[in-house]
Amino acid sequence: MSIHMTSQAWKTPVGSLAAKLVLLKLADNASDEGKAWPHIETIAAETGLARSSVFRALDELEKSGIVERHRGRNEVIYQIQKSHHETSRSPTVRPLEVPPSDLPYIKEQSREHIGEEVEKPQRFQKPTIPEVHAYGMTLSPRFLKAQQFCDYYESKGWVIGKSPMKSWKAAVRTWQAKEKPVGKPQTSDQFGI
Repeated sequence: MSIHMTSQAWKTPVGSLAAKLVLLKLADNASDEGKAWPHIETIAAETGLARSSVFRALDELEKSGIVERHRGRNEVIYQIQKSHHETSRSPTVRPLEVPPSDLPYIKEQSREHIGEEVEKPQRFQKPTIPEVHAYGMTLSPRFLKAQQFCDYYESKGWVIGKSPMKSWKAAVRTWQAKEKPVGKPQTSDQFGI
């Protein structure tokens, strides 16, 4: 296998997709001198082409002067001709330099890249009963079960399911949402039935 031949095959313009596939297969099997001798069935199987399409592609490559066929006793040797355009010297790719103000859709650089100090996320700290009670009083409706909340999660090791708790305030809001309202039961008259 010759990387140089494969690279050249990618850059060589040919007339059809079948010819390009056959050329790439020959280049994949070629020596550094460009000689390859895969069997027609091998070329057909690895390119997904029918035998007749492989023969037509080989004829096309031979007529265009890209490949020469030399028939031996039991095999055909294919010689890939050197390309006329220089393949060893590829153009240098340089990034486009555009001022950031011209590209509003570019993501802002992170603080780490700019050199600013980044606040590290704080580890979870267990809340106290007064903290849970104070937070519960800010919610609507008020959450008045701070003692029960703290006792429950203290017994569970401050985990939710199998994961450690990340935000006790979110857990308080979840408890509040799941809490059943205490009041008079609803009757069918309230629903207009």
